[in-house]
Amino acid sequence: MLRKSLILVFIVWCLTVQLQANFDIQSPIKVPVLARAAWLASLTPKWHMFTNPLKYKWHFSIWAVMPDRTQLYLPLYPDPPRSFWQEHFTDFREDKFELNLYQAPWQLKIVAQHFCQRLAAQGTAPEEIRVVLVWQMMLPPGEARETYFAPQAKQDIETIKCGEMEILQ
Repeated sequence: MLRKSLILVFIVWCLTVQLQANFDIQSPIKVPVLARAAWLASLTPKWHMFTNPLKYKWHFSIWAVMPDRTQLYLPLYPDPPRSFWQEHFTDFREDKFELNLYQAPWQLKIVAQHFCQRLAAQGTAPEEIRVVLVWQMMLPPGEARETYFAPQAKQDIETIKCGEMEILQ
């Protein structure tokens, strides 16, 4: 009986947290311990399950511009390759990292400084780091059946000179 009661309390708690987070319901009962536990259990992020799909997809592309003006692509994620399951279903750290960079552009300078220092230590000192935002519009279903791919658009977000960069902490 105790086990069933605890399971019922857990289910009601999970549903309450989801409803409160997704519908901005102001609960009359504010228990900081339960709110903290919900955050620790990752139950508080908003769900996008039944919302309209995004109109475009995007990612950052980072390039080192060498003194002879050649460009070297720098992957943001030098992790070892992951399985299909990890990449598409269980691990969304790239999306979260890029979203954090997009929301706080000053962090791009820190990423650029990291790449400048890393490449200089390897003996290939770049002149500058280019950050490019690449996006692709999602086509309506009828158009997507005919063309399948939408053209990609690119926009230079920032070019950071390596020699003139102050030390960021």
